[in-house]
Amino acid sequence: MKRIRVLLHLDRLGIGGMEKKVVQLSARLNRERFEPVVSYSGKSGPCAAELRKAGIRSVKIVPKPPGHIRAE
Repeated sequence: MKRIRVLLHLDRLGIGGMEKKVVQLSARLNRERFEPVVSYSGKSGPCAAELRKAGIRSVKIVPKPPGHIRAE
């Protein structure tokens, strides 16, 4: 069976409570059914090491400048 990818996004991978909960949640997902990926758009921090230790991929998403998207 193909695993379902689950994306969890944070502003940064610091030491806050939300960051710790996302690490715990992604680490506890059934790996036979789910493939967790954690994305962040700010600074990396101690939670990034915890994700690596748990075998969870983390990806930095770099936002485009405000004028990049234009409504038509």
